[in-house]
Amino acid sequence: LRRTDVCLSRAKATGFQGGVVTTTSGPVAGRFVVDAAGWRSLRGLSVSPATAAPVMGRGIETELPVRLSASPGMHFFFERRLVRNGYAWIFPCGDRTRIGLGSVAEHPGLRARLAAFVAELGLAMGPTHGGVMPLTRRAPLAGDVFIVGDAAGQCLPVTAEGIRAAIVHGAACGQLIAASLRGAITADEARARYLQHTRGTDRFHRRMGAMQAVVDRAPERLLALGARACSPPRIAQSILRAYLTHSGWPSAWGFLEGPRAGLPAG
Repeated sequence: LRRTDVCLSRAKATGFQGGVVTTTSGPVAGRFVVDAAGWRSLRGLSVSPATAAPVMGRGIETELPVRLSASPGMHFFFERRLVRNGYAWIFPCGDRTRIGLGSVAEHPGLRARLAAFVAELGLAMGPTHGGVMPLTRRAPLAGDVFIVGDAAGQCLPVTAEGIRAAIVHGAACGQLIAASLRGAITADEARARYLQHTRGTDRFHRRMGAMQAVVDRAPERLLALGARACSPPRIAQSILRAYLTHSGWPSAWGFLEGPRAGLPAG
């Protein structure tokens, strides 16, 4: 922020009309408005489609000052006894460990289920945090407003990865707005190209949604066989490469390389 000439204001947006955002700190006007406030804050914006969109997933996590004896890396548990229509996880984090679970269907009782999982590990629950995983895509534009990240339902099914998608689409949105501000393209063209950019990952999002349905219904034994089949490094790397490519991750850096990269093909 010190390298920019922006004016930063911490406030809650309560509405939008005629290019002016109403906030708890007063009205804010701008040539462009981006709603990246996440799924909850959008409910206060009348232009947003969020109130009509289903919210499918929820997750909860506790971070404990312990290091488990589990081998390094991220550990995922697809076990119906722990949680249906989702998975539990153990993520090492330095001298701490993050333990959590998420579900795309069973919202009630997640805290109790997490407490039971933590108890199985011989531990007690610490402070918890969590939130919603909006897995259903919403319109990336609402009138003249750009919608980015969880606000646009860009969180990926199966992996519940929202940060990567927010970076991919946020980078595109920011670069297109910057191009319009310096006169390289019109404001309408910036919006049209952002819409085109997000549509480029719609098909992959739908495929991940279909995979989510398969994972939810597959017997645990079949899931275990699939995990073993995908675990050899060469296969795993190929799958990860395809995942990153189709989610738009490599292409995001084209927006971040400055004038040399130019604008996205349109």
